[in-house]
Amino acid sequence: MPAIPSMWKSSNRRLAMSQLTEVTPVGGDLKQYRRRYLLVNCLFVNDSASALFDSIERDHVRPLLKDLGFRKRALTFSRARDGLTDVVSLQRSTGNTAGHVRFYVNCGVYSSEFSTVLGQTVRDRPREGDCQFRCRMETLVPEAPQWFEIEAFQYRLATEDWVRARGIYQSIRAEFGSEDRWPRIDENLKRHVPPAELARVCAVVWNG
Repeated sequence: MPAIPSMWKSSNRRLAMSQLTEVTPVGGDLKQYRRRYLLVNCLFVNDSASALFDSIERDHVRPLLKDLGFRKRALTFSRARDGLTDVVSLQRSTGNTAGHVRFYVNCGVYSSEFSTVLGQTVRDRPREGDCQFRCRMETLVPEAPQWFEIEAFQYRLATEDWVRARGIYQSIRAEFGSEDRWPRIDENLKRHVPPAELARVCAVVWNG
């Protein structure tokens, strides 16, 4: 997927706040604009890709694995069977931003008997890193991708949540709208929006 700039990194927020005088309309009230900017960020901070990741894990991954007999601890799921423990863990990428999350699905099988033979401490709830057999999901399921990605803006477009998509767009515009590269960013964002919804999502002023 094309990368979408992060609108939530603290350094970027500080930069955007320092540029408010540049992006405030001529004759506009800077204090009023600042309040609007903060409102947009407060309203949609829980709409970040990280929050979407949490909701996908909670509403989809967790119920699926629970039905298969797995128990959850943090982002690790384990299931005991015949002296072995199956482990599935979700690993977030270290390069994630609030607007974009990449994660991997790690799999493993742990043998307490093997650990005993090796003189290791036997784990009641082993983590993926404790497993003697470890792999990524695509090794077991060749058609699976190497990783999964969540883009907050594209997710809201895909689910036809135009109000939240507009909030994310306006946050990006408030942050990058005064920069020379904004036309390129704007073009990249708009090409993901259905033509019929362009006015609703990307217009500077929307009366709908």
